[in-house]
Amino acid sequence: MDERLRERDLGVMDGFTRKGIEAQFPEEAERRTRLGKFYHRPAGGESWCDVALRIRSVLADIRAEYDGENVWVFSHQATIMSFRYVLESLDEPTLLTIDAEQPLPNCSMTSYEPDDDGGLDLIRYAAAVGDAPTTREPPADGEGA
Repeated sequence: MDERLRERDLGVMDGFTRKGIEAQFPEEAERRTRLGKFYHRPAGGESWCDVALRIRSVLADIRAEYDGENVWVFSHQATIMSFRYVLESLDEPTLLTIDAEQPLPNCSMTSYEPDDDGGLDLIRYAAAVGDAPTTREPPADGEGA
């Protein structure tokens, strides 16, 4: 167990849908709109940038302790997306597009293999394991899927 692999902490917004946040915390919803999904840190919670920092730390430890070995990491949506952000050197718009267009199914697998340059190549993303459905909030009125 490694606490750095926990899901993103949503602070006061934990458990709320987008509509619930807009009703209960209108200032927070406005701030999220202004800052954007990637940089918004809810009160008492974390931004995606905060999660990416945790992942950079995890990866440094994995490289130091398990160099050349196969490593399995079990985690959650924002954490897995942060692995992609760091490992693939994605930019914010690309990461958020992937997140919007191909949500992670529950119990899915994302995997990498070493490349010839000492990096990692994405082999599989969001490959469902079994029949677990994707948990996804329906779009708010006026938003795309």
